[in-house]
Amino acid sequence: MVRIILLVGAVLCLISMSGCVQTVQTVQTPPAGAQLFESPPAPAANMQFVFETPDGFRWSRIVSEDTSPFRGKAVYRSVSSGGRHDTWDAATHNLIAVHDSSGVLLRYYWPHESEFKWPLWVGKSYRANFRQVIVNARRVGDRIGSRQRRGQVKVSAMEKITTPAGTFDTMRIEFNVVGWPRTTLWRARDIPFHVMVAIDGRTREVLADIRQLDRNAYAIPIEVASIEVSEETETFCRGFDETYEGVWLNLQGEEVLRFRIAVNTNGNGCYAWLNPVDEWGIESAGWDNTDVEISEGARHWGNEENGVHLNITAKSARYIRDGQVTNGRLLD
Repeated sequence: MVRIILLVGAVLCLISMSGCVQTVQTVQTPPAGAQLFESPPAPAANMQFVFETPDGFRWSRIVSEDTSPFRGKAVYRSVSSGGRHDTWDAATHNLIAVHDSSGVLLRYYWPHESEFKWPLWVGKSYRANFRQVIVNARRVGDRIGSRQRRGQVKVSAMEKITTPAGTFDTMRIEFNVVGWPRTTLWRARDIPFHVMVAIDGRTREVLADIRQLDRNAYAIPIEVASIEVSEETETFCRGFDETYEGVWLNLQGEEVLRFRIAVNTNGNGCYAWLNPVDEWGIESAGWDNTDVEISEGARHWGNEENGVHLNITAKSARYIRDGQVTNGRLLD
C-alpha cells in the first residue's frame, strides 16, 4: 500500500516539544564544569530539515520566509511536507502555533515560555505546566477549547548520536506529560529541531538531512506527463458514479504518483495507485476496494489518522498514514 509522509496529531507537540512547557520552579544554576547547550540561532529561510522513520519513510520541514509576529512574539515558521504551517518562538524554539495549509489556525500553546529552558545541562529538571488551546478540531479526539497540561522535564544525559545527517553531540531530554506518551528527545547544538525522538521507548524518527534550498525550489512540480502509467491501470476503479484522478507530491513538491478514486452514491468506492514509486516502496500499480464518505464538496476514505481526503472544490487531496500527511492535487 502507498507509504506516504508524515506526522502529526497530539504527538507532534511532543515530538518537537516546543512551546509546550513552562518552568515553574526557581531558576537553576548549572554545577561547576557542566557542559552547557545554549539556545541555537533561528534557522535561515528555505533551510530544509529531512526526517526519517525506522522503516525508511521520509518527511521534511522547510523554513518559511514569513517571520511576521504571532501574538506579539518574534517567530519563524516552517512548512511540513503535508503543507501544515508551524510557528516557532525565535528565541526558545518552542512550537507556539499550528496552522493548516490554507493558513487556518488549528491550535496554539500558552504560555510561550519554554520546556526548553535554556541553557540545558545534564541533571537539569523542571515541571511542565502549559495550556493547549484547540481552535479548530481536525484530528481524531480533538475538542475545541483549552486544556491544562502538566508533567516533568529532565535533561538526563549527554549522548553522541549518529543519524543519516551525521554524528551529533546531543542532550537527551525526557518528557513526562500527563495524558501524553512518554517522549524522549535528543537536541544538538546549533540545530533548531530534534536530532532523534522516541515515543514510549521506541525510536520514532531521526534527522536524515539538512539542505539549503533555492527560493521556492521545493514548490516547483515536474510535468504530470513524466509519470508513466501502464495501460492496464485504465481498467482500475472504473464503472462508478464518480471518478477522480490526481497526483501525490514528494518532499520536493514533485508529482510522483498518479492516483484514481471512484465512488458510487451509496458510498462503495475504489482507490488505485497508477504507477510505481521506488522511493515510497511501491513496486507496481494496484487498487483497493474501500468505503467512501460523501459530503458536500469533499470525499473521504478512512479517518484523520489513516485515509484519503479529497477537497473537490479546492481540487486538493491529502493522504494520511499513522497521522502523517502527504499533499496532492486533483487533475482536471
